[in-house]
Amino acid sequence: MKAVVASLVLLMGISAVAESYARCGEVDPEIGICLDEVDPMTGIPLQDEFTERFLHASSTGDIPALKELLEERKKTLAEEGETTMLLYQIGIVHFILIDRYLMLEREEGILYHAGEAVKVLGRAIELGLEDRYLPFAHAYIGGAMGARALHVGILESLFELIGFDRHVVTAMRLSEEFYGLAYPPRSLMYAVRGRRFRDTPWFVGGSSHKALRYLRRAVELDPGFLNNYEDIAMTYEKMGKNDKAIEYWQKVIELPLQERYRWWGIEAKERAEEALERLRG
Repeated sequence: MKAVVASLVLLMGISAVAESYARCGEVDPEIGICLDEVDPMTGIPLQDEFTERFLHASSTGDIPALKELLEERKKTLAEEGETTMLLYQIGIVHFILIDRYLMLEREEGILYHAGEAVKVLGRAIELGLEDRYLPFAHAYIGGAMGARALHVGILESLFELIGFDRHVVTAMRLSEEFYGLAYPPRSLMYAVRGRRFRDTPWFVGGSSHKALRYLRRAVELDPGFLNNYEDIAMTYEKMGKNDKAIEYWQKVIELPLQERYRWWGIEAKERAEEALERLRG
């Protein structure tokens, strides 16, 4: 489930303001969103100061900067009261911090930020979060529950996985309804489902074959995103199909980094080099 959270970290789009449409290279005719003016993995405006700081801190894994941003948002919340966007911003910062603490294997930080993400994002939905943010909010709640499932007892982890499945399936449905199949978060939601089936035991629905079906669909929808190839390589390696694993690890090495996801791309390439060395002996 650690891998599920890592991919959801990348899953964080929102609309641009109407004034930006005139200089927008691509406007979705059905939903009126300027795809050049949105960050499809965050759900917040690219021109916003919060977004700039958030994207820089999350792309570099800067925990102190993320915590500073979180405290500023919390202070604004205390002073100005609840708004759905403010709650949403707080929730996605908590979610990025889950990923960082997972990498550091710091259980206390994981459980705290996962609990806060579920609570704050749930509150945003309860207060009427805009439709365009709902796919992401449900996905992050599911991911946070998946992170908690790693660090609680067996019975409680089963309930967390049920919640994970419910929220991520809801996120996939809402994403297609609002954004359409081709919008980037759609591919990552397939990757999230694939990781869930790969990284959980059979008695809670785990299946490498189901995982591959979802992960291949993610690659079809976004063939340039190298982390999806990493997921397929890991799945084949788990199945003992090392030749296929090598093929996909090699793709991770060969594909160029995407600047917006540079931090995760660099980490994936490092893992690919280690895996190829191990598999080739």
